[in-house]
Amino acid sequence: DWETASERNNRGFQIERSAGNAFDFRPIGWKEGHGTTTAKETYSFEDTDVKAGAVYYYRLQQVDLDATQKASEIRVVVTEGGAISIVPNPAVSSVKITLPVSIGDAALQTSVLNTAGQLLLSATLQNNAVLDVANLPDGVYFLRVVVDNTVYQGRFIKE
Repeated sequence: DWETASERNNRGFQIERSAGNAFDFRPIGWKEGHGTTTAKETYSFEDTDVKAGAVYYYRLQQVDLDATQKASEIRVVVTEGGAISIVPNPAVSSVKITLPVSIGDAALQTSVLNTAGQLLLSATLQNNAVLDVANLPDGVYFLRVVVDNTVYQGRFIKE
């Protein structure tokens, strides 16, 4: 969902998505603009082609009638499912990561991303391992763990 306070020569918005990273955007939809108006306009788009336990990055390409384009800020969405346990949450210096399934001795390819989708930390761990987050600034983070091509997601707060 998004809105404009006014529009000038607005042809419309191309909705773009990237799965798993904030770089490989592909168009997934289009919303017609209102040309030129001083009225507030509201828009909505529902992405129904998503998988459980995945991280998606979204942005809008606002396209003018003369084909000029401007990209919006990137937004990150973590879908439900494939969740992991992260304790304590909020965290101060470290978090313990536990997967919802038994994986034996498989290695956890662990990534910590900020809300802009930037990779801040990566490590290879074991299930029930402790991840040092002491050097991260206070804020909200997404934790992504890949084991045997299966992605598990979680979110934690660092205080």
